[in-house]
Amino acid sequence: MPKVTGGLRSIAGGTLNSFIGKLVFRLNAPNVGVVGFSKSHVVNTMEWPVTPGTDGNWSVNLTANTVFANDSWYDVGIVWNETEGTFWDFGLRIRVPSDGGTFDELLDTTGTGQASNPFVVWVGETAPAERKGQWWFKPSTNKLYRWE
Repeated sequence: MPKVTGGLRSIAGGTLNSFIGKLVFRLNAPNVGVVGFSKSHVVNTMEWPVTPGTDGNWSVNLTANTVFANDSWYDVGIVWNETEGTFWDFGLRIRVPSDGGTFDELLDTTGTGQASNPFVVWVGETAPAERKGQWWFKPSTNKLYRWE
C-alpha cells in the first residue's frame, strides 16, 4: 500500500506531544476495489488514527484512491487533548496515488472552498497537482501560470 508522510505541528511551530496530538484518516464513503489486492473488496469508512513520533513526523500506509470504482478521497482530522477536553480540526482531504507521497503533494483542495497559498510559487518543469489559486513557474519557458 502507498505510504503517506508528513508532520504535525502547533500554530507556534512546536510538536503536539504535550497535547497528545494525532491525525485521523477516513475514506469519504464506502467503496469497492477494482484492481490489485482490493479487487472485489468493499472498503469501509472506519477512522484510521495515526500518532506522530516525538519529533511530530508521521507516516501511514493507505489504499490508493486509484483502485476504487467510485471517486474517493480521505478526509483528514486532527485531534488533540488538553486539560479542558478533546478538540478536533476537520476540513482537509487528500487523494492517494499508487506511489504515495508527502501530505502537501496529496492535498486536495478541489470542491472544499480551500485554495492554495497565494504567496507560494511552485517552480518546476511539471505542473503541480491542480490546486485552485496555485501559482506555477516553468523555468524552460520562463512563464508564470495560475490554476483557476
